[in-house]
Amino acid sequence: MNGLRWYAVQVSRGASRFFNALIGGEGDTTISAYSYYLALQGRRRLGIPARYWVRVIDHFLGEHHCLQGYTFHRERRLFERNDY
Repeated sequence: MNGLRWYAVQVSRGASRFFNALIGGEGDTTISAYSYYLALQGRRRLGIPARYWVRVIDHFLGEHHCLQGYTFHRERRLFERNDY
């Protein structure tokens, strides 16, 4: 069963990256991480302040989910701009 869970997590990450790219984010980052990145800059995503996206995502996926994703991506320098 552990292999099935790993597969489900990988599919979820891939889907998150795909949908993030569709709505204007960077292709190699997840919706969670990029929303947190935009929230730090005070920017909007689809006309809604990114901090609200972060609140909604964190509500459903656990406290500090977006921060953890952002930290993972930042440490690996996966954002195009290195202005963090």
